[in-house]
Amino acid sequence: MAAGERFELFLAGPGEAPHQWIRLEYRIDDITVHLFAPRDPDQLLDDPGVQRASVERDYMPYWAYVWSSSVVLARHVVELDQGRLAGLRVLELGCGLGLPGLVAAKLGARVTFNDLSPLALEAVAASARANGVQPAGLIAGSWQDLAEASFDLVLGADVLYEIRCAEELARVLPRLVACGGLGLLVDPMRSTADRFLGEVASHPELAVDVADGARENGHRHRVIRVRRWARNRGD
Repeated sequence: MAAGERFELFLAGPGEAPHQWIRLEYRIDDITVHLFAPRDPDQLLDDPGVQRASVERDYMPYWAYVWSSSVVLARHVVELDQGRLAGLRVLELGCGLGLPGLVAAKLGARVTFNDLSPLALEAVAASARANGVQPAGLIAGSWQDLAEASFDLVLGADVLYEIRCAEELARVLPRLVACGGLGLLVDPMRSTADRFLGEVASHPELAVDVADGARENGHRHRVIRVRRWARNRGD
């Protein structure tokens, strides 16, 4: 979806059409996050523009839902913190409504949010204002389109749902994670994630750890940690 594009029925972001949006509240440990979300996400599926985009470029408005993986990832961000996130460069890939990234921002991180949908990023911007935080960046586009920047922490919630996603992330993650940094992903046990794990496990600068995560909304999750070694492991 090109920047500024609007679908025919779901026309505007929360600042322009507040009646189409609701403000949710999530409690992640002792952190309260206010989140703008479409009042009726399924309305997007009936939109002629969404239907055309689905046929032309396999687009689906997954960004409009708060997925269980994002809640699990947000909790792991809090567990990871222990005062260490303040000032760190963080990237949330395929952020959707941005719950994990907003938690990181409330813990003092400088968070860049990425999603294919500019409308998702408008929702994140509105949520950031409601939470009193400022995104370090809002980048609409694919992972391949991201600038040649690297981050101390790269977040992703249920971003390995197709083989092409798994393959693309395996290619770009070693570039996006800074030396000594961490990729932290939560996956709802999708078989497509195995392709990603196989690719990154063979990378000479990456160390991969996979652990069972909590259940959320009846779904099991696994937590994938991908560390990129500092060039001198004695650093």
